[in-house]
Amino acid sequence: AVVSTQSTGVAHFGDGTSGQYDVVILSTGYLVNIPFMAWEHRLQCPTILHVPDLYRGVLWVPLTRGKKSADNRLFYMGMQEQCYTFTLFQLQAIWVARAIKGLQEIPSEEECRAEIRKSTDKNAEITGAIDVINSQSEYILQLAAETGTEGQYDARELFFEWAESKRDIVGYRNYAYRSLNTGTLAPLHKTAWYTLMDDSIDAYINTVNFVGA
Repeated sequence: AVVSTQSTGVAHFGDGTSGQYDVVILSTGYLVNIPFMAWEHRLQCPTILHVPDLYRGVLWVPLTRGKKSADNRLFYMGMQEQCYTFTLFQLQAIWVARAIKGLQEIPSEEECRAEIRKSTDKNAEITGAIDVINSQSEYILQLAAETGTEGQYDARELFFEWAESKRDIVGYRNYAYRSLNTGTLAPLHKTAWYTLMDDSIDAYINTVNFVGA
């Protein structure tokens, strides 16, 4: 992590090293910001895996001082730090739809709060990418089980490969992965991502190497 920079172009890092650089790009990620929500119902937290004030990561059951209950009528989706994206959104949406229809069993408010505390305590156990992947995989499977949604959802082995590939920070986008559902290997682009400057649809669709399953 960058600790400080100087007008001379020297950047100092947390491990004690320093170097001369033309540009320092600070990739800080995302912060939850929902200014249009009334403060008493507004989710406010850093980008973390297990979000406070949300039962099962979606139902607003506030523990934060001053926040107010919405009587199980307020839901948030996709607020977590994510490995899974569309799979996460899909299963959260199914859970929420079932809750709105009265098909999803929701414990008492106190039981929900106890479960939220238990969930957020897990954040302290997360020390790296493998922990993140395993924890969110278990969450995905929990949502699938509770909603009775069938399918192949546990993609942690793919994410383990992805995490390993990210050791090559400028090359990891050049890897292909096999579909969990079809077994098909994704096509590879003919041009390395780092040097690909043409972002047109034609350049992307018509210049890939289609690899058989």
